[in-house]
Amino acid sequence: GINLHPSLLPKYRGSAPIPWAIIKGEKETGNSIIKIDEGVDSGPIILQERIEIKPEDTARSLSERMAEEGASLLLKAFSLFKEKRAELRTQNDAEATFAPKLKKSDGLINWKREAVEIHNLVRGLAPWPSAYTYLEDKCLKIWESEIKQEGGKPGEILEANKDQLLIACGKGSLLIKSLQREGKRRMAANEFLRGHPLKKNFEFRI
Repeated sequence: GINLHPSLLPKYRGSAPIPWAIIKGEKETGNSIIKIDEGVDSGPIILQERIEIKPEDTARSLSERMAEEGASLLLKAFSLFKEKRAELRTQNDAEATFAPKLKKSDGLINWKREAVEIHNLVRGLAPWPSAYTYLEDKCLKIWESEIKQEGGKPGEILEANKDQLLIACGKGSLLIKSLQREGKRRMAANEFLRGHPLKKNFEFRI
């Protein structure tokens, strides 16, 4: 049989290739059609197609786009087999990387990391399990963010006015655009701050 895998194999073998490609900061990924063998996503490649990872992409938006592209790639592969024109290319196992199944703990933000890394985590883990931090022992999911250059102590709130929530990272800072407190609905940062005033210099747990 044949299989559609949403990565440019041999990169990102495993069950969560789309989130991990975003988390790792890749600028492109793609679909691979492979012949199934005994290994995990290690069979010979029949067709591949590159797909750009846009700066605003989340795991959800990229998954939707890749599913559409993948369906047409599968049809091409079936045609090649029908016409006996399919050419198989062996994967180079030395170049293989892995994309293990996501766990909720993958989403815990370490504010000592660079802003770009945390931003990619936010994008890659939307919608599940989502990137999160803790506010007064309550889980606070971060849904949308933007990279900024201002610096400070990692986890420290640099701005918490009615317009913006800015948190310092290991390098740069993260502007939080939408978030969700445990047991509450998702909301824009300015709406959240009206109901949960935060003080400048407050520090999130690292």
